[in-house]
Amino acid sequence: MISRQRMMKCFCCENEFQFGPDVYFGHLVPGYDIAVCNVCYLANSRGWEPFYGVKIMLHLQRKGVSLPLQRSITGRLPRDWPAVQAPVLEGVQEEAVRH
Repeated sequence: MISRQRMMKCFCCENEFQFGPDVYFGHLVPGYDIAVCNVCYLANSRGWEPFYGVKIMLHLQRKGVSLPLQRSITGRLPRDWPAVQAPVLEGVQEEAVRH
């Protein structure tokens, strides 16, 4: 059976990217209710560039969603909101606490 590619439009650059099945060239950012291509996601690893930050805030206001109060170290909207927690491996955290 041949499955159809699911194409999505990047919220930032507006280019289309494949998002399944089996191939994912982008990310969903649930807190902002947006989908972005891998290029834009990786380019904004330290927080959304101010231009995109404004675009995201306007998007959230139109949807009636409260704006995130937290900012990244650089003063930008965090790329992932709410923050994505990295998985904790058993034993690693205890070892770090002992040192």
